[in-house]
Amino acid sequence: MPLPAPVKVIQNITIGPALGQDSIRRGVYAGHSRRHADYCVHDFYYKASGIVADVVLFINLIYLLGAFAALKATMTLPGIAGIILTMGIGVDTKRAYL
Repeated sequence: MPLPAPVKVIQNITIGPALGQDSIRRGVYAGHSRRHADYCVHDFYYKASGIVADVVLFINLIYLLGAFAALKATMTLPGIAGIILTMGIGVDTKRAYL
């Protein structure tokens, strides 16, 4: 049985879809920035093998986005973070084998 407690509404805020769209746009921008920085650093450090690995990472990204499109999945902030994490794991693997 709940205890009777008075509730006083101080502020009522409605959040529209624009806030989520802004977060998704910033997440995509962060992913692009991270990818370009990664490509530049590894192309400089690993030379030709770094370029090959970067091409493979890009193809992996295209496959992931294609799977999202084929499944008609909604891009959310956790999904974008997962894609960025997948790219980070690929970079870590690249460092171990090159």
